[in-house]
Amino acid sequence: MLVLIDESGETGFKEGSSRFFILTMIVFPDGSPENGRYIKAEETADVIHRLMQETRHKPEFHFTNCSAKVRKAFFSGLNAAGCAFDVYALIVDKKHITSPHLRKNPGKFYNFMLKQLLTHNPIDGATIKIDGQKSKAFRKALQAYLRQGNHQMIAKLKFVDSKKDVLIQLADMACGAIAYSCNRGDRLESDLYKKMLGKRIKNLWKFK
Repeated sequence: MLVLIDESGETGFKEGSSRFFILTMIVFPDGSPENGRYIKAEETADVIHRLMQETRHKPEFHFTNCSAKVRKAFFSGLNAAGCAFDVYALIVDKKHITSPHLRKNPGKFYNFMLKQLLTHNPIDGATIKIDGQKSKAFRKALQAYLRQGNHQMIAKLKFVDSKKDVLIQLADMACGAIAYSCNRGDRLESDLYKKMLGKRIKNLWKFK
């Protein structure tokens, strides 16, 4: 099982910070990799590389930096190619978070919510990749936290550069699509991109 994780929104609670914090994971649920390879993931990566050439969008797909035209081309391209993956997300409306411990510690807030996402969805023996643009201390703390009492859930935990990993970019785009529907809920087409993910969305959990 290969899992790619990205987030949208801020972990802080200061005035002006985002209302929603969203964690999204892309899951390629192969029972085991073939010769160390995840075939469906490789096929999807090939499609994304092709879409990057077709849309001339470089250096990476990042939802907030993509035009509406590029976003539609990205999700339409995945659909046309029949890319197979599952999407799970945790949507946190931070106004419901009352714990002083979580409100005052952004790192611990992130760690807690990520563990919630992983433990409340079918993750077992997974290779997990997370965008690595975080401090060394943060990564070390996260690794220790996630492994507490979950030795079977995570086989490997890796931090990667999104610019070099198009599957992390896929997680970013999916997370962006879900965040767009939350942040633009008053607009007519707020669900446009989320709907393009279709039945791949297995669980959107609104944390309370």
